[in-house]
Amino acid sequence: MVYDYDVEVSSSSRRGLMCSIATLPCLLPLTHIFGSLRANANAMLPPGGDEYVRIKEELKKVLSKGKAAGVLRLVFHDAGTFEIDHDAGGMNGSIVYELERPENAGLKKSVKVLQKAKTQIDAIHPGPCFLW
Repeated sequence: MVYDYDVEVSSSSRRGLMCSIATLPCLLPLTHIFGSLRANANAMLPPGGDEYVRIKEELKKVLSKGKAAGVLRLVFHDAGTFEIDHDAGGMNGSIVYELERPENAGLKKSVKVLQKAKTQIDAIHPGPCFLW
């Protein structure tokens, strides 16, 4: 596939990039699972740092391709609660309190996956890892 800027991009690399972009950053706002994240510049991990690489490897172990779809669905359901008129809802982690609703059937498995990821990350780097 060729785009206007004359660079060919394979669909598999785009798919991998989309999974990385769409899944991992979206996991972090689930405050119930990851705890409260504070703005702490010292806790920010530099890209390519040793801890960053180890955390990324642990996430890859826990978040297989088969589980990524469920986690993405979890994020989508959480984000779908946004109300533009009231500037409320949205991707705020409240989905963990709404797992019993019929439209959220099957999302408990994804929450368990994220809890396992958090356990692995806490073993490497306790405390907040990211600055928002």
